[in-house]
Amino acid sequence: MKKFFAALVCAAAVSAAQAAPKFGISAGGGAIFGPSWSKSSTENMNGFIYPATAFGAIGLGYKTQTFDVGGFVFGDFTYVEVSAVYLAQIGKAYEVRIKPVAGGQDLSSIVPAQDDQDYLNHIVIVDVLGKYPFAFGKSFNVFPAIGLGFKSSVAGNEYSDFSHDVLWGLSVKAGGGADYSLGQKLFLRGEVLFYFQVASDREANIAEFKDQGFTDVTRFVFLPEGHYMGHQFKLALGYKLI
Repeated sequence: MKKFFAALVCAAAVSAAQAAPKFGISAGGGAIFGPSWSKSSTENMNGFIYPATAFGAIGLGYKTQTFDVGGFVFGDFTYVEVSAVYLAQIGKAYEVRIKPVAGGQDLSSIVPAQDDQDYLNHIVIVDVLGKYPFAFGKSFNVFPAIGLGFKSSVAGNEYSDFSHDVLWGLSVKAGGGADYSLGQKLFLRGEVLFYFQVASDREANIAEFKDQGFTDVTRFVFLPEGHYMGHQFKLALGYKLI
């Protein structure tokens, strides 16, 4: 039985080696798009808001749903893909609630939600993905992929990460793609990824503002509550360099 399993593993390894294309380097670029969702909570670190109110503190909570569209360039090293992405996230902030606190009691439940608000966020992303391509004939390759994406907010409206000083985020990404040869050098690449943000600088911002004795009542700082996730669909034209 042990010999059988050993032979099976060897056969699988040989088949994988034969299916994988030879090492090469390629580059290209194209379009990227897809939906994303987030839930965020913010808090005024000042401990009070405007003197005319009876509230002792104030927060802001909302969810977003956007359609993201942009472009990207990539470098492919057979088993590693590195890409640089620009995305405009366009959509709505909804379930927008002011979260006042008076006498230590959260009054969110008695404050009505505001109307949906326009949401706009501009980000750049650097992705590093590990991948393993399998060749199916001479013209078609497929590959699973997993890795990390580092994003940075560069502009946006009042509900964006940029406006709330959340300037970077780190996401885990997983999915796969396929290449179709258009000739000796050119190929068409399609890719689908799901991502989930696992870290950002929001916690660092909170600690920093607490240490500094936050006094600007017109600004909000992200709490470490919430999530950020979505799908990315990529379509690109690539060129084999080696």
